[in-house]
Amino acid sequence: MHAPVKGVSQKGQRREARARATRDRIVKAARELFEKKGYSATTVASIAAEAGVATATVYQAFGTKYAILARALDLAIVNDQDPVGLLDRPWVDRVRDTADPHDRLTLVVNHTSEIAARTAALKRAMRDAAATDPEVGVLILEDHQRRLRTQRALVGFVLDAAPLRPGLTKDDAVATFFGTVNSDCYLLMADNLGWGLDRWQRWLVQLLSHGLFGTTAGPVP
Repeated sequence: MHAPVKGVSQKGQRREARARATRDRIVKAARELFEKKGYSATTVASIAAEAGVATATVYQAFGTKYAILARALDLAIVNDQDPVGLLDRPWVDRVRDTADPHDRLTLVVNHTSEIAARTAALKRAMRDAAATDPEVGVLILEDHQRRLRTQRALVGFVLDAAPLRPGLTKDDAVATFFGTVNSDCYLLMADNLGWGLDRWQRWLVQLLSHGLFGTTAGPVP
């Protein structure tokens, strides 16, 4: 049980807990509407109705629909409320503790591809909205840059366990990973080939094993 925060009464803590629960409910409702109806077609009033709160409560909690979208994206990436950065998650420690380079690559691919698949529907809504909303376009660019930084670090952990194939640089390896392990690639395979997450992951491991190290992970079942 957490000790009371110094200077904050129990009543204040309960009030903050209720406010946090309300914010979470608003974000969950908004994400569902963004993915189902699209960002542009979703109004703050419809988010409030879906969350079961007053429209004024939504504005009080977030200020703008864009702020809700940004928060929804953040939560979709990490998939929980823990204030822990992606590179500080326990699974990243497991990557570092894994000696076999193929197992290390598989761990990184599996976790990052899960993020890509989990955020795919929301990112599709964002991409559609960006055609008429420059602010959403900026959020997409910022997300790409954040993903690139994260994947550069993760690829570095993989390369600590094995050398790249001759003629390939770390920048080449990062670019290959960045260009394949993303929501757009997942949607391409899922929508057009009917692939599920498991098959896409196996294909990525095979592709990246060969592309980065010149080895094979076996055929995709």
